[in-house]
Order: sequence, then structure tokens, then C-alpha cells
Amino acid sequence: MNQKNVHILVIDDDPHMFNLIKFYLSSEPYKLVSAKNGRQALHVLQNHSFDIILLDVLMPEMDGITLIKHLKDKFDSDTIVILVTAHGPEDRLMQTLKDGVYDILQKPLTANRLKLTVRNALKYKFLNEEYIRLKKATEKL
Repeated sequence: MNQKNVHILVIDDDPHMFNLIKFYLSSEPYKLVSAKNGRQALHVLQNHSFDIILLDVLMPEMDGITLIKHLKDKFDSDTIVILVTAHGPEDRLMQTLKDGVYDILQKPLTANRLKLTVRNALKYKFLNEEYIRLKKATEKL
């Protein structure tokens, strides 16, 4: 996967969080887009696809947990979802890991933890795509 073509959607009602994430990832060639809530994110996702979604849990209009359910039903399942939360591990957050969320990052974020998680998520995505490609190729044999 060419890192210059990596698109990340940051969904958080706090514009300072988007700016912080943008700053932390500024050394990387990723293209970042922001949405301030789940409803706005759904609108953005109708027109664009993303490799990674960094998703806040508590937001007005539509929270992160509700948005995850919409994402599973309507959009590209190859998109990696990483939750970002100021709250400790709750049962409902842990359930999201079982439902396909890649990881949960605890606020306050650190640059190293964010970069490492994003890089690992991209490696996972690439390996999964390669596995699917190879599986399809061997099925044709």
C-alpha cells in the first residue's frame, strides 16, 4: 500500500482533537479529512472511501458506537476503525473489538501511540488485502 494514497477520516466533535491528530501525523504523507459528528461522517462516507477511521465515542447527534453499526451495514468493510475515547474500557467498548473495531486509543493521545497504531492498522489492512487477492488467485487454479 502506497502511504501517499492513505486516506484517514477523523470523526470528533472537538476541532482541537482533529488539529492534534493532524499535527501528530504531519510527518506522514496521509490525507486527513474531518467530520464533527456521526451524521456528518455518514454524509462524507457516501462520497469518499477511507483506509482508516479515527472515531470519537461521545459526540452529539450520533455517537461513535451508533455510527459503527451504520458503518457495518452500509460501507466498505475494508476500512479500519480505531476508537478514540477519554473514558476507560467499558463493556460496550470492548464489544466493539468483537464487532470489528481494530483498536481503542485512550485520550489524551500521544504522538507515538497514534503513529504506531495507524502504521500497524495499515500493515494489517495491506496483509488482509493481499490474503484475499492470493486466495482469489488460487481459487482460479
